[in-house]
Amino acid sequence: MGKKKLASASGEGEEPTPESSQAKYANELQILIDSIDPDEYSDDMGTDIWTWFTELEKFSSAAVKAGVTYGKTLRNRLVNEHLEGLLPIFSKFTAKIRERDANIYDLQTTLAGTDEALMRAKIWTLEKENAALKAKLDLNEDVASTLRDLLPKFDDLKANNTNVIKEELPSIIKQIACEDLGKTIKTANTELVEQVKINCSETRSFAQVALQAKSLPSGVAPTYRPPTSKPEGVLLIKPKDETARNHETNRKIFVEALQKNNPEVRL
Repeated sequence: MGKKKLASASGEGEEPTPESSQAKYANELQILIDSIDPDEYSDDMGTDIWTWFTELEKFSSAAVKAGVTYGKTLRNRLVNEHLEGLLPIFSKFTAKIRERDANIYDLQTTLAGTDEALMRAKIWTLEKENAALKAKLDLNEDVASTLRDLLPKFDDLKANNTNVIKEELPSIIKQIACEDLGKTIKTANTELVEQVKINCSETRSFAQVALQAKSLPSGVAPTYRPPTSKPEGVLLIKPKDETARNHETNRKIFVEALQKNNPEVRL
């Protein structure tokens, strides 16, 4: 931003002209210079314009003061010293206009290119989606075709397995049943033998005790002794009268009486 230079009506500021002359012949060029605001122009062009007009005013005021008439010499000086200075200013203006036009063109091209690029992107996206869908359809078709080929084989395999199972099932059942039945019978026989041994032992001991007790005098204990792990005894009870001969009632009475002392006792 250049600083405004105020020139007098004479242009040099050395000898002011009389006020009457200034009022009669106003310096329109100076008035024009005073009205120039460099800030109204783009970049530093306002300063260039203001400077050019200021120099022109100085030249004109000096020529007027010297009383130089307009002729070839003054014309050439005007052209060489001032008018040629307009060309760079015009060139700068033209360059700015061209730059603006170029920017506008680039912007329009960019916008058009953006729309075109957007359309291309949309087309590319649609093509990708179409390819993906086509691949899925092909895969589904392959799976369906494979299933169609496999279903008859599954049916054949099912039929073959059914026949094989029907043929092998009796032998399988027999094998399993015989094995389990053998184990069950063996276990049952073992338990039965043990139970028979126990029963035989108990029966023998009861019988022997009863037999010995029958032939012994009163107050003499029998010589047979059961195993110490299972102590036994024979209790001979004579009812007082005929009303006390119910076996189950008597058994219940004695079991309750004995189990009060030992819950494991049996009668």
